[in-house]
Amino acid sequence: EVLVPATHSRTVPQVQLPGRFVQDSSEILDAVEAMLPGAPPVLPPATQRPRQRLACELLELLGDEWLLTPAFHWRWAYSGDGSDAQRMPAWMGGARPLPSHRGFNE
Repeated sequence: EVLVPATHSRTVPQVQLPGRFVQDSSEILDAVEAMLPGAPPVLPPATQRPRQRLACELLELLGDEWLLTPAFHWRWAYSGDGSDAQRMPAWMGGARPLPSHRGFNE
């Protein structure tokens, strides 16, 4: 493993660029764009297309920060054999996952 000893983190995504490691998809895009000044930008420039840039930033924020929790829930709550370990927390009603959801993870 190269990343963990160098960054002390198992968080992904990470990328090794010349002289440094960059973590987080947004920061990776910014770093790669800075390395390729002649290439067209990934996001529309805020000075030329402010509404499109705002929409891009809001969608990126939603995807990076707010969809992670439901992604973990849907990935891990419905896998396994449906035993009591799969029961949802009491504050969520303690319901068992629906059997029909187990097939999605196989």
